[in-house]
Amino acid sequence: MSEFGTEQILLIVFIGLAIGWLASIMTGKGFLKHMIWCLIGAAIGAVMLPRAGVVFNLGNPMADFAAFTALGATFCALVAQVLN
Repeated sequence: MSEFGTEQILLIVFIGLAIGWLASIMTGKGFLKHMIWCLIGAAIGAVMLPRAGVVFNLGNPMADFAAFTALGATFCALVAQVLN
């Protein structure tokens, strides 16, 4: 399992909560559901996308990490909406 530092953990939490909040505003319902799904998605994206060979090369490793977490959180927000 990947070891994350404090910055990475804070980034996962911040991006997951931000995308969950935006998803709940866009749908008008399910605030807590979207927050939980997006936190899970951000963590999964941060761990699984680099292992799957996805590369962004944004010029900064933290920017790449943020992109992985945002992609994972967005995907899980979409899944939560479809399952609703």
